[in-house]
Amino acid sequence: MKTIQGKEYDFSDVILYNHSDSEMIMMVNDQENLEKFKHTGNPDDAPVIIIPYNEETEKQTISNMKKILEYKVLESVIEVTYKDNTKVVFDLSNEEVVKNNLEAQNKLAKETIATSINNISEEEKNIKKQNTIEKLKKQIVTILANLTIVGDEILSKSKKVKKKTLDEGLFINRQYSDNSRKLYQDIIDKNSLVLRYQQVINVNWDENIALSLIELLNNSNITSIQNMNFENSVNEIKKILQLLIIVIYNNLSPETAIENMINLTEYIDNEKDKVLVHNSMVIARNAVNELFGEQTIIPILDESNYSTINKFSNEYKGAVNQLLNYEFKTMNDREFLILNKSSRWIIISIFELVNSLISDESSIDIEVAGSIKKMYYRYFVDNIENKIYVPIIGTNGIKYYEYKTKQMYSREDMFAVAGLSLLDNNIEPNPNIHEVGIHSSIEEKFNSISEEIYNID
Repeated sequence: MKTIQGKEYDFSDVILYNHSDSEMIMMVNDQENLEKFKHTGNPDDAPVIIIPYNEETEKQTISNMKKILEYKVLESVIEVTYKDNTKVVFDLSNEEVVKNNLEAQNKLAKETIATSINNISEEEKNIKKQNTIEKLKKQIVTILANLTIVGDEILSKSKKVKKKTLDEGLFINRQYSDNSRKLYQDIIDKNSLVLRYQQVINVNWDENIALSLIELLNNSNITSIQNMNFENSVNEIKKILQLLIIVIYNNLSPETAIENMINLTEYIDNEKDKVLVHNSMVIARNAVNELFGEQTIIPILDESNYSTINKFSNEYKGAVNQLLNYEFKTMNDREFLILNKSSRWIIISIFELVNSLISDESSIDIEVAGSIKKMYYRYFVDNIENKIYVPIIGTNGIKYYEYKTKQMYSREDMFAVAGLSLLDNNIEPNPNIHEVGIHSSIEEKFNSISEEIYNID
């Protein structure tokens, strides 16, 4: 294809496009004519290709043009950064075109995900499914261990020996007795993974522990810990939290059929908490399904009276992208912050578990002051040197690219420099380099809310 100046380019050089019913106009990355057009404003100097419009050509353009990473609105211009690190400044009159191009690219990405899922063979799907199961198993072990560590830290900081009784007599929480029997039977009837893993946390599944779990779900006084000393009550809370994590694991694992998920919202009283816990669970499960090649979409509950964090929009590229958007918005939403601590803990625990499946380079687009920024699932910063290390897909897996020095780091080296590697790789950690992004935000929230749950007086 030739520009109006007669220069030869192809679709991979296109940085912006627009069309009418009859014509398609594509601007290409011709630096010489871009600068000339910027100074003269003469349309004859613009590095554009004009061809007849049809839907197939538009799809080919979207698929092959430079991919927009983010854009900034600055005074009278809009600065667009592409995924190959190209930066182009356009007149602000192009803002709507930039937005439309980004939306078109995201829409095509979503369709590509759907197509790739449909094309996965049963053999490949089973391999992906097994890998997903194994990753979730590793993560559940890590979370169970972290809950033990947090509980032990609470005990080491406290000098309390005796917990005050709730009443002089025995407190019996009759409010949840019927539900505890229902939950107990639900776990049995569905042959939940809880039955397989109960002994790992030294728990026997019965109506009493089911009652404790429901009381925790509702941020209520827990019958089983009254009259216990502080140490025993913390250990009991640990068991209940670990049990709840296993219920969440049961719901997210591909080993569990959709119809055999345990609907925790049946046992939560508060309507707002019901909605947000349910939607967090199903959005996470939808992402799990997508990752191993299923397109099952479990519907969310109507949340129109509550928060903005639950909007399940078709604008997202797919279930994983929806999950990351949901996580990011949840962390910054007032409705989440004012939920009772048990519901906040459940939601964060869902994210903490499912995030073990997310690849480092995954990202979402967030709007900041009229500009679109890229928020990565995981990236690193050096606060002293003012450096940013962003994940990219390299020929041998994930690598981290530093914009200032234009250096590339392997994932293993990046983790070692940040002090996160357990391997003996002879790399000295740099205390100024820290992990940031959606992953680290969720981990911090999980640890802080776990501490809050343990502080039972």
